[in-house]
Amino acid sequence: MRALALLALCAACSAGAPGPGVETDRVLDHVRALTAIGPRPGNSPAATAALAYLERELSAMGAAAERWPVGAVDLPEITVMGVTHRRAHRAESTDPNLVVRFGPPGRALLVMAHYDTVAGSPGAVDNAAAVGVLLELARVLSAQGSALPVMLAFTANEEIGLVGAEALAARSVQSPIALALALDLVGGRGDLVLNGASTLISTEDMRWLARAADRAGVVLRVPLAHRVISRWWPQAERSDHGAFTRRAIRGIHLYNRGQDGEWIDLAYHSARDTPERVDRASVDEVGRLLLALAREAPP
Repeated sequence: MRALALLALCAACSAGAPGPGVETDRVLDHVRALTAIGPRPGNSPAATAALAYLERELSAMGAAAERWPVGAVDLPEITVMGVTHRRAHRAESTDPNLVVRFGPPGRALLVMAHYDTVAGSPGAVDNAAAVGVLLELARVLSAQGSALPVMLAFTANEEIGLVGAEALAARSVQSPIALALALDLVGGRGDLVLNGASTLISTEDMRWLARAADRAGVVLRVPLAHRVISRWWPQAERSDHGAFTRRAIRGIHLYNRGQDGEWIDLAYHSARDTPERVDRASVDEVGRLLLALAREAPP
């Protein structure tokens, strides 16, 4: 109950003055470049082109990125309150995850964004904006360095079952993760929202998030539905953090809620998910929060 109370407190907290962030214009340039490739479903030439773009950008800023193969992954059944939403099955990714590390060795803060889309969607909000923010966070950490272990991962084949994230989580024995943070559906107009706070997330974790939000000058909201579903039915989580939660590794998800009134995004998984739907102020806000989170180690 203490953690639920603190979730509510975080939802209502006021922001301080805006803190430093990433270069928003560059993020928007990445969104335009990625969407110009077109839909980028996993294991397709377009996904390969997106991966090549990421590698070029990271190399140009001096960030040493590694391809981590994904391969075949066994996906678990998803059953909530007796209803099976997905049967267990095997999926395969010929696309790799792309990973870059900053700071000293140790249990890292992991920030992820998937670079694939569904077929037929240019994927500006889902998920080029998040990928662009992650690229620009890499630029800041490359230039300024990091006193803390930080890992950034561009994950493959999220849209067919978090496949890249499942492979990444399975490697956490070799590359220990302190906390995994997924960026998905960020950059739309609307509140910046925390999702995925399962029972693994403690009051100290929420204080860490609240401190970062205050330093960044960001209001981070936690809707009531997330406080219930994420804590008691974490197997229902459908973004990359879910692969970590089910392995008892702390994971959370950030997104912008309310792109279309009460709806999250009416262009979701459609041909209408174009760069014009990406909101500059939302991108700036996410970048400021991520930089603040990267400056203090998770509890």
